[in-house]
Amino acid sequence: MADRSERLKHLFPGDVTRSRRFTAHRPTFGSSTTFLPRGNPAAHAKSLLEQLKTVKNDGERLETIRLAEQLQDCSGVVIDVILIPNDDVSLHSLADERSGIELLTAKMIAPELAQATVFVPEGKLGVLERKILEYAPTGPDKSPRNVPLVSSLETIRRSVAESYWTDLGKPFPSGENEYWWEVWLRQNIDVTRFRRHADILGLHVSPRVLTFPDRTVVLVRATVERMTHSADLLDSIAELRSAPPLDLEFLALDSNDEMELAQDLANRTVSAPAGAPAVCLLDTGIDYEHPLLASGTSKSDVFSCFGDDLRDEFGNGDWHGTGSAGLALYGLELAGALVSSEPWEHTHHLESVKYIPSRGSNEPDLYGDVTKEAVARAEIAIGRRNRVIVTTVTAAPVAFGQPTSWSSAVDQLCSGYDDNPKERRLMILPTGNVVPHSGYDHPATNHLETIEDPGQSWNAITVGAYTDRCECIEPQTWTPLAEAGHLSPTARTSLAWKYKSNEAPPPLKPDFVCEGGNWGQETPGSYPEALSSLTPLSTRRRNGLGSRILARFGATSGAASIAANLAARLRAEYPRLWPETIRALLIHSCRYTPTMDACFASDTPRKQAEARLRCFGYGVPDLQRARFSARNELTLVIEREIQPFFVDSEGVGKTNEMHLHEFPWPSGLLEQLGELSTRLRVTLSYFVEPNPGKRGIIGDNRTKIVGQASYPSYGLRFDVAKAGERPETLVARLSAADVVEKVSMSKDLQQWDLGLLRTRGSIHSDVWRGTAADLADKHAVVVYPVNGWWRFRHKTPEICNQKARYSLVISIETDAEEVDVYTPVMVQIGIER
Repeated sequence: MADRSERLKHLFPGDVTRSRRFTAHRPTFGSSTTFLPRGNPAAHAKSLLEQLKTVKNDGERLETIRLAEQLQDCSGVVIDVILIPNDDVSLHSLADERSGIELLTAKMIAPELAQATVFVPEGKLGVLERKILEYAPTGPDKSPRNVPLVSSLETIRRSVAESYWTDLGKPFPSGENEYWWEVWLRQNIDVTRFRRHADILGLHVSPRVLTFPDRTVVLVRATVERMTHSADLLDSIAELRSAPPLDLEFLALDSNDEMELAQDLANRTVSAPAGAPAVCLLDTGIDYEHPLLASGTSKSDVFSCFGDDLRDEFGNGDWHGTGSAGLALYGLELAGALVSSEPWEHTHHLESVKYIPSRGSNEPDLYGDVTKEAVARAEIAIGRRNRVIVTTVTAAPVAFGQPTSWSSAVDQLCSGYDDNPKERRLMILPTGNVVPHSGYDHPATNHLETIEDPGQSWNAITVGAYTDRCECIEPQTWTPLAEAGHLSPTARTSLAWKYKSNEAPPPLKPDFVCEGGNWGQETPGSYPEALSSLTPLSTRRRNGLGSRILARFGATSGAASIAANLAARLRAEYPRLWPETIRALLIHSCRYTPTMDACFASDTPRKQAEARLRCFGYGVPDLQRARFSARNELTLVIEREIQPFFVDSEGVGKTNEMHLHEFPWPSGLLEQLGELSTRLRVTLSYFVEPNPGKRGIIGDNRTKIVGQASYPSYGLRFDVAKAGERPETLVARLSAADVVEKVSMSKDLQQWDLGLLRTRGSIHSDVWRGTAADLADKHAVVVYPVNGWWRFRHKTPEICNQKARYSLVISIETDAEEVDVYTPVMVQIGIER
């Protein structure tokens, strides 16, 4: 245990960082998967050339149809190249930048078969034709060329609408109904031009637009037949994906009217100072004159994407926003505050942006653009305010955690991609809910129900739900479904993401869990219900004079709102810290409950660790631990900028630098403590800029980056000196730059809880466990870059040469309360200053 009653501030060491050149060591792979050349190259080339001739004839007929449809400014043809993926060929070789040949998508269509969809400008099929001819030369004095590529090709054909479909886990639509489609346009395509063509073809295009580095996304409503015809004729489409409707699940429960208690609390409440942070709630609106909310917000803090409509209303779930607001403002302390007689002081304000309409269906929209508009409305009205942005609405689950336009837009908001200068934002999302049903089985159902869009975002904090609420006041026949400290029955997880992914590994989600309430059952196996006594207390929208003002509100919407409350209170404690740092401190503070620790016990330690992460994230956050150090639990925090890549003298993008941090350390004390059990906890947090176009596949051995693009703009990793390892040796172990001595490449991963698992996403947290004597040497920590799409924008140096921000949080922990590791480090930092 650690005593934080002294409220010791975390320590922020100054000059502990040195920049060092960084060049990654060349990876050594095992046996390479190669593809043997064809036994009869001439016959293979002839077959491919005949297929190419058919494509060319189809392209000529296509031009005639385009003229008839008044699409004469559309040109070129899109082809599917079916091939056997292997280590000898890069799919990037199918593209040709000088000729305008562009790789649009690549996907696995069978265990040993891939499909690349390629746009070929008018008159440029000859580029591919020449590669095939060079593969099987006719003259005896000519050597075969392009052997790996052409040997791997199976079929070349003209693309159809299904070729553009990149929505993993969802079949291409069928039938005669109209559908909403996300149409992802090729790089540098003029949206106005696409709208003109869409109008000619009878497509209904939504006015909203999302822009990413390689793609522009618009929303289109059309039948399958109309979309198939349009994909045939247009030259602007790169991908097609589904546009699911919002999944609005409301689990708010009634409570007895407690007007007298509420009014008493309102009279004892002190509003937060003008400069305090705010929770910006994106939801269905709030009842901002509610007696328990009026002290935290006002009409000037309330906005709407629908004109003057500020009502908290949407269909039958018409007080979702007010329920979220109570938890965002009071957290789990509302019930205690109501029965107390002590003053209540708000630490933060509450903003509301209504971005769900009061009336109408929950039809699809470009929710990423809606979210951006909602955030902009609050920021334009009240500029430089420390905000925690929380949205408590989700859409349908996404197969394998793949990025979507919505999750990518959230990542853009967090990273400040659209801002100049960049304005980073702290955003919190729910995982989405499981709803009661007759076949529910705890926790097996939760393990199968995957996180909903946009919860797979890399940069946002995605919050799941657990429960400590196990005391029923309902009739004795009801029993709680989940035991204390376990997964809330409402929670979704990412356990099912890991089994069938054809995409680059998604982040490990959720990031952590907060209270989401429990369900009860009258008899084992009966229909579960969300009981009032098992659900947190919050505010509800008033329906008129004398109406109820309190109710029960939980699930993952409630959990996300509670997380926003914690984040805002932490921002109030450290107002100058970056959003990346607040995220790091919250995750750094998380611990598993004993029930969580006991889950997945039959798995190996590594599989158990991954399953826990995919179910509970890093555990339950502790606000006091996030805010303060203890004598026996010291936390050090640094914020730095690093330049991951640079353009060299030959115009090539390369890795640039790594940071070596040598922290002030209680080495003498730790050596004296000898065999005492200690822990070193490290958390690295940064925000990536997204590039969500589907241009890559994964082979059996390693990820193949196609078109030199990947989702994150860059990645960062950390490593820590092993026992007895000097800082310079640590640097040499990780970087091939300036290595003058042979060093061991081995790591002490077996002493870390996660090891290689910690490399997913854009936040990496892990715990080393060992003796105090071994910890005495572990004061050196390096942060170094890994590839992202910034590196391959070498023709745009202002992108490749960009700097990135990161936050690094380090803690020395021991369970011995009499040990003081805080004071010797505090003294060292004081001496340094």
